[in-house]
Amino acid sequence: MKNTFTILVVITMGLLSSSSIAQPGSNNTSECIVPSNLPTTLSKSDWKKLHDFLYPQFENCLNRSDYFALYGASLLYLGDTNTAIEMLERALLIDPYNGSAKVDYAQALYQSGELISALQTNSELLKETFIPPALYTALQRRQDQWEQQKNLWRSQFSYLYGHSSNLNNATYIENYEQTYQGYNIRRPILGSSRPQSGGYHNFRFTAQYFTLLAEGISLLTISSQSRKSKIDSVDTDAFSMYYGKNIEGRTLNHRWQMGLEHVRLGDEGLYSSFEGNYTLTPRDSVSHVKFELGHTHFNGDHSLDDISFSIEPGVTYSIGTHQLGAEISLGLNTSLEERAGGNRTIKKAAIFYDLPVFNGRLMSKFSVTATRDREGFSPLLANNETRNTDYWSAELQYIYPISENFTIQSSYYYREQDSNIEIFKTKNESIDFGFNYRF
Repeated sequence: MKNTFTILVVITMGLLSSSSIAQPGSNNTSECIVPSNLPTTLSKSDWKKLHDFLYPQFENCLNRSDYFALYGASLLYLGDTNTAIEMLERALLIDPYNGSAKVDYAQALYQSGELISALQTNSELLKETFIPPALYTALQRRQDQWEQQKNLWRSQFSYLYGHSSNLNNATYIENYEQTYQGYNIRRPILGSSRPQSGGYHNFRFTAQYFTLLAEGISLLTISSQSRKSKIDSVDTDAFSMYYGKNIEGRTLNHRWQMGLEHVRLGDEGLYSSFEGNYTLTPRDSVSHVKFELGHTHFNGDHSLDDISFSIEPGVTYSIGTHQLGAEISLGLNTSLEERAGGNRTIKKAAIFYDLPVFNGRLMSKFSVTATRDREGFSPLLANNETRNTDYWSAELQYIYPISENFTIQSSYYYREQDSNIEIFKTKNESIDFGFNYRF
């Protein structure tokens, strides 16, 4: 594909008007100078000269679409695809009709692994009337080659090693109050019911099948995950399969997904669940609303079986390469049997902030959640009070690309839960490090 890209770049230079590549340092620092009459063929050293000439002018050219188009092309040919995408997006933000920027933007999306977005962008170009015949032929050839890849499998293996302060998610209190024959008795929490700290290994394999559709994309995801630690009885294995579609409309984008998950705890099956969600996003809007419906079937204790429903409005802002957002969720968890505590309401709020750091990406999230049972939890605990829990969590994750298919990552997680029933007071702090390999 590199030869095809070279041809496209040379052809699109015809869309820019006339002068030769200036030498670095020759530009006036107070104005934006964009070369236009470029040679018909450019060597790597020519691209480097062009890049070095354009780079110092960045602050002077913030409103010039042609500058960002040419600067993005130089970055793309020199191999800095991620930054090239950013510069080309700037060009198109200033002038959505910049043809040369759109040609290179499609190529950059393709080289970054965004095949579907690349196909959509290239397809839009083929509908334009200003495309010269030679460029149209090259774009059509590129479209045909990419179309052959629109149905593809993408797999990823991940491994993490971490340390948790509470592998068994136990309460941190030393004793609790039990009600017995009208008396409140303090009882100690002993042995394995106390928090157990230690290391763990987390393995995950994910396979995804993408299909480009006329109205959007569909995605089938199959995943298996396993955690191993020194406490086999609290280690989990999970298998899940989800299918969904992302449909783009004129005024609204629709995304739905449904799937199954089975979780094992120790050597026994814990639960199986079915869930579906639907997200509605107005076009050119930062807001969205998500609806979720789920059913959980517990293998060993059917009194825990439930149905849950939630509605989650949210907003997401993108400012350059930074992304921040917030969401709230209101939900109801309904018991299908005579479950301790009965039905439960759930309220949640979260904020997140993602930003680039040292060629990688740092992601952060903070959330608070409150649950309220409708009935008393147990006559043996706190005089059969209804259980209330309030917990907050904070998470940091950093992902750094080593190559196109290999990334390393590190995460920190903290969660603290308070409750009017003492045994449900928990704390957990964990840190891990590992890698992701995509193939």
